[in-house]
Amino acid sequence: MNRFLKIVVHLTIFAVGIPAIGFSNFWDWGPLRGMILPAVATVFLLYLIVFILLGGYRVFQSSS
Repeated sequence: MNRFLKIVVHLTIFAVGIPAIGFSNFWDWGPLRGMILPAVATVFLLYLIVFILLGGYRVFQSSS
């Protein structure tokens, strides 16, 4: 059950982060214009870097 919950949490973060990057005009940070999506996209990219560096992807590999 613990492994299942980890997978669900990671997939939820990916489900929010990937569209945030796609729908935000990530490189155009106009003053106070759509700052929520670029902020979510930035946090997601940081999460993705930490996820890869710390080996979080192992939760998706089979345990055998």
